[in-house]
Amino acid sequence: MKEKKLLRALGNVDNQYIKEAEPMKKTSKITNRQKWVSVAACFVLVAVIGVGVFQSNLSNYMTTALMLRYPEIFKVGVAGGPVIDWGYYEIMYGERYMDTPQANPEGYKQTNLKNLAGNLKGHLLIIHDDHDDTCVPQHTLSFMKACVDARTYPDLFIYPTHKHNVLGRDRVHLHEKITRYFEEYL
Repeated sequence: MKEKKLLRALGNVDNQYIKEAEPMKKTSKITNRQKWVSVAACFVLVAVIGVGVFQSNLSNYMTTALMLRYPEIFKVGVAGGPVIDWGYYEIMYGERYMDTPQANPEGYKQTNLKNLAGNLKGHLLIIHDDHDDTCVPQHTLSFMKACVDARTYPDLFIYPTHKHNVLGRDRVHLHEKITRYFEEYL
């Protein structure tokens, strides 16, 4: 149980960074989380079973980024409606954290996960709603194309007729899908 509590605690690391967000903070956020996981890896059970990560909504970027930037640490990930290219993301959020693409071209380039598609080594399940108007499906589709070009093999599951969140009975299906994925690959 200790290892589950430790891994669950990693999710709380995000909160301090959302408050301090500035352009290119995403790279620092990943580095900080990688340090936490390095500490967690000292626990035998964590080292033996590997590390998995799941996030959705604003932090959905993190799951995919961690899987691509630290494939030796993160073996399994599930990303719900991931932000892949901050240039596609809703201005209200994208520019809050990244500034404009014109003011921060290097930040947008470094955080564009299509550029890292070839780094995927573990099992990554991407889940997206087909009518999402906040994190548009273009994120997922462009990442899938980058993975095809890079010859990497993420898994994809689409929830039809949902907007930005899977609701109702389908939400039970969503959580069962995530649980099964971790049980199978972690």
